[in-house]
Amino acid sequence: MVDTHKKQLTKCKHGRYEIMTEQIDKQELAVLETRTATIDDAINTLQVVDAESYTMAGTMLSEINEHIRFVQGKMAPIVSAAHQAHKEAKKLENDSVNPVKALKLKINVKISDYLVEQARIKKEAETKAREAAEAAAKIERDRIEAEAEKALDIGDVETAQQYIDEAEAVAPAPVVIAPTGEKKVNVGNGNMSERFDLEVILPETAEDIKAACKAIADGVLPVNSVAFKIAPLKSHAQNNLLTGKHHGVMFKEKRSATIRREV
Repeated sequence: MVDTHKKQLTKCKHGRYEIMTEQIDKQELAVLETRTATIDDAINTLQVVDAESYTMAGTMLSEINEHIRFVQGKMAPIVSAAHQAHKEAKKLENDSVNPVKALKLKINVKISDYLVEQARIKKEAETKAREAAEAAAKIERDRIEAEAEKALDIGDVETAQQYIDEAEAVAPAPVVIAPTGEKKVNVGNGNMSERFDLEVILPETAEDIKAACKAIADGVLPVNSVAFKIAPLKSHAQNNLLTGKHHGVMFKEKRSATIRREV
């Protein structure tokens, strides 16, 4: 239940908010708590099987709604004042922080461009080094295979096979390219290092969406990479009078009662 002492925010001069105390009547609370316990016991034993018990359930539901409205009515000014205070505080925060965030974005773009360029330079160097290593390995294989052919020419099959095995074992030398920039630099009261991440651009065209869905169905992309939205599926089912399972989606009817308050 609601605490007997409630704190309420009220606006004072200078546009700020301060806390003041509003007390909800203790007798009202006691009645509510007793009635809630009584209704709880009644609900536990209630079986809705006919018109009479259906009406009784509705009466309980109506009383519960009144209970909720009473508490929310008492709390409404407190919630509203707190919301307004939060709104004003966030505006002050945003007015101060947003211009600085814009500067942060500017410098981050420049840093990102630099890191992307350094990565491009490193990748280009790695490609050239790998091509050179593969060319050197091919030259070595060709040299050994030539020796194998000479051995075959003189009928030395055993030596030729050894040369062939040796040629097949020749592999390009490992390629190791040092970073083009510092991995970590000291800045201010800390340090800065590169962080690698991937940007994922979701499919937008119908063709791309179909391709992604097929990949998920085939197990190529993870199932949890997509999230189905209830609202458009529900609207689609209502517009087309769908119930049961359709294309893997279950549309199950739900029925409940609604209470209209007579004023």
